[in-house]
Amino acid sequence: MKKIFLTMLLLLIFIVSCGSKNAEGTKKSGDIIKIAVNLQSEPKSLDPQLASDASGITIDSLIYEGLTRLDQEGKVVPAAAESWEISEDGLKWVFHLRKDMKWANGDPVTAKDFAFGWLRALDPQTASEYAYELYYIKGAKEYNEGKGKREDVAIKTPDDNTLEIELNQPTPYLLSLFSFPTYYPVNEKFYNEAGKDFSLSADKIMGNGPYAVKKWTPETSILLAKNENYWNKDNIHLDELEIKMISDQLAALNAFKNGELDITELSGEQLIEYRDDKRLYSYNKGSIKFLKFNVKNKLLANQKIREAVSMAIDRDEMTENVSKGSFMPAYGFVPEGYGGSAGGDFRKENGDIFEKYNPEKAKQLFQEGLKEVGETGTPTLTLMIYEAPDNQKLAEYIQEKLRTVLGLDVKIETNTFKIFSQNETQGNYDMDLSQWGPDYLDPMTYMDMWVTNGGNNKTNWGNPEYDKLMDTAKKSVDNSVRMKSMMEAEKILGKELPIAMLTYNIKNMLVNERIKDMNFTKIASGYDFYYVRVE
Repeated sequence: MKKIFLTMLLLLIFIVSCGSKNAEGTKKSGDIIKIAVNLQSEPKSLDPQLASDASGITIDSLIYEGLTRLDQEGKVVPAAAESWEISEDGLKWVFHLRKDMKWANGDPVTAKDFAFGWLRALDPQTASEYAYELYYIKGAKEYNEGKGKREDVAIKTPDDNTLEIELNQPTPYLLSLFSFPTYYPVNEKFYNEAGKDFSLSADKIMGNGPYAVKKWTPETSILLAKNENYWNKDNIHLDELEIKMISDQLAALNAFKNGELDITELSGEQLIEYRDDKRLYSYNKGSIKFLKFNVKNKLLANQKIREAVSMAIDRDEMTENVSKGSFMPAYGFVPEGYGGSAGGDFRKENGDIFEKYNPEKAKQLFQEGLKEVGETGTPTLTLMIYEAPDNQKLAEYIQEKLRTVLGLDVKIETNTFKIFSQNETQGNYDMDLSQWGPDYLDPMTYMDMWVTNGGNNKTNWGNPEYDKLMDTAKKSVDNSVRMKSMMEAEKILGKELPIAMLTYNIKNMLVNERIKDMNFTKIASGYDFYYVRVE
């Protein structure tokens, strides 16, 4: 075996506290260094094996720590594992855990804690939406699908500090996935004591990460405090981090102005006022917005009607007039910036997949589709959205466009993100305005969403050829074969349209000037507070 030993880069910066409260932001009380950020919505879950939304992933990444983490340049660095070894054929991996890694209560973190968390994610009873992210491990898919045994999953713990896994095929990008919540450890003893209340309140959460939950007021805020038992606590520069859930954009901006928030996201309309503000930070997060169709709906089961809806929306007009500066028009599912074949770019190589605005063709397809499903009255569909910057305006634009182009009556239903997610999981929707962000830097993070019955595929759509292409992409060690398979699969999405692409998202953040080393990333939640310090 060849050994790869990596050493975490430690930040040697000391924090000098000053003042009790500064204008526009960072609050300090005595020696407490604290910042407040707005994540807009209550997390769907703080259970690491169930976390699937941006808020939950952001908070879990602060409470827990995986084998690896990504540094400020997006490179994989050691975290709970201080080193690892990978066999020459890329199939056998051995991780060596830090001997000073502890849970928030002081108990040592062991390899068995990782094995327990991973196997729990794969347990069919857990119903983890991200269980498929562990399918790279031999026997994992079979166990999760009820076709194999727990003991056949190739995860071994020869001692407390050694974790061994065997993969089905070489997967280089798996190293970055080890920093994702589904791969976080769980303290089995604590989990059993918490029972069905695990992760549902502050006292039922215990992690191994840089912060611990101090207080949780549902739908309002979560207060995190530095974990004094964290192995790298001396280089965590905040004593407290308050996560607020303010969905109203104006209220959030006012909270920033009043010094109650240090970081908040701007809507497209608010961006106009702050476009030249030195506190503005804009970046392409890699996230996307799209319409998701429930193909069990009588109308949307018809492919021509789905095509018509997609073609009736003018993405260029929408992004220019509705929220200029927050979105770019999207005609492919995978954004630019993700590798293609031979070092190229996936999006540029595969071109436009979704047809552009074509009102005449949309009308024709819509009428043909209505005739095929036997619809003779005025058709009506509901568009479900959740409270987030610009969602209402985007929905209203889509509503009006479908009315004027197709004569389709669209009713907008607005919910909290938690209710939105519940309805989506239960199939209680016609169309919804969805968002997705990458979990790692490979096109697969987008493309494996749509396999039949996949954990994140809530459309009730499936295609055997799509599944076959994705299977090929996951098993091949030839990058050109992988990319070709995923590109062909993306073309199936563009043809059968279980979704209609809308935008690539640009995040516009207001950040208090005293905050330094805030790391905005293209993957997972997009927020990384690990390196944050305050001046």
